Amino acid sequence: MFEESLFSQSASISSLNEALSPTGSGNIQLEWEPSQTNENEEEDCEIIQITNPYSSKKVSTERGRKHDIIWQYFNAKDRSRSMQSKCRECGISVSSRAYRLKQHLKQCKKQGNRKSLAPTSTSSALESKEKHTVKEAGLKSFIKTLTSKETKEIHRGMARFIFSCNLPFRTVENPFFQQLLKQANPATTFPSRKQLGEKFLDEIFEETVGIVRNKVRGSNVTIMQDGWSTGQNEAVICHCIHSHYQNHFLNVVTPGINQKTADYCSRILSEAIMEAENVLSCKVVALVTDNCNTMLALRELIVQKYPQLITLGCQAHVLNLLGNDISNSKILDDVIYVQKFFKNHHYEGARLKQMRKNRPKIPATTRWNSSLDSIRSYIENEPTYVQIMRDSQSNAHKDKRLKSILKCMDMYDQLKQQLQFLEPVSIALDKVILNSSFSTYPKI
Repeated sequence: MFEESLFSQSASISSLNEALSPTGSGNIQLEWEPSQTNENEEEDCEIIQITNPYSSKKVSTERGRKHDIIWQYFNAKDRSRSMQSKCRECGISVSSRAYRLKQHLKQCKKQGNRKSLAPTSTSSALESKEKHTVKEAGLKSFIKTLTSKETKEIHRGMARFIFSCNLPFRTVENPFFQQLLKQANPATTFPSRKQLGEKFLDEIFEETVGIVRNKVRGSNVTIMQDGWSTGQNEAVICHCIHSHYQNHFLNVVTPGINQKTADYCSRILSEAIMEAENVLSCKVVALVTDNCNTMLALRELIVQKYPQLITLGCQAHVLNLLGNDISNSKILDDVIYVQKFFKNHHYEGARLKQMRKNRPKIPATTRWNSSLDSIRSYIENEPTYVQIMRDSQSNAHKDKRLKSILKCMDMYDQLKQQLQFLEPVSIALDKVILNSSFSTYPKI
């Protein structure tokens, strides 16, 4: 067997010699020595070195595959007969298969001496390596999944986002919204808008009530009542409580067919006080409303039912009423007329934008200090208004009232005088409205 292998190798070298020699004569020398086999060690691989007289380099070819690291812990016997190897630790003979050897190494009783034989890995290292390989090969390592608990928290997070931003519930079914969240985790699922409006709305509401209750429990609070109309001209009345320099929403009532009289407002205020004390476990000690005639009558009625209650009018509303009293209503009406004309007409509005001027500001009833902002905007844009009015394409010169206002020589001086009266009130109003102003008030 050995001689046949040698002859076949010599024949291969002879053919290679003829290929490499330019004259065709064999000048390649074969250098080969059989490996020395130790009885207690593994047989080495056979090395063939080929020397080419036309090259200074040596070509080395290694035959056979590398043996597993497990063989360094065993002494090989005559595997041609028994196919067994002897453990260097305990001396037990084991089948000469890598898998059997590894299994024996895991269960070998003499594990303390193995560190000297295997400085890099032990049976525990081999075991952890096998487990790691199996884990990496599992399907779960290639798929992103979410537990039911994680999915529920993600759904609640979506609900909080939609509720806090006052977005429609159908936002959760928007394909671009879903695509955005799936880019973060493809395993993300989405609740339906029906689930948002029923299940999650109730859960988030109860959760929020609990948060507010923890903040105001056992505290003295001030209750506030205010009313307004929605964009659909539906009347609403809202109640909030103030505690520890923070405002918390309590409830909102829609009167419907009921008129907002002092008796009706007093009745729903009494219900709000009971809700605050029973649900939030706090003590209502003061009441704040605005200063219209209905609220003045309300405060008189509520004191009869709650004599210990401190009733106050809104100080910001008082300053706003003061500003309205000292304002020249005729001049303010002229300013609003001019501002609306240049804001609502397409050509005039486009010319303002082309000339890089600010958009005209219209005062709003619920936006205090907006009258002062409108006057400032008029003074800044007045030269531009006159220039646009003289434009042949503009219809401003056809409006007689607009033309007379812009040509009035005293208009500018009267507006400057109005600013001198209103600016101190505006500064005081801003300081009252700012949240930092509450820090100057003593705690109740």
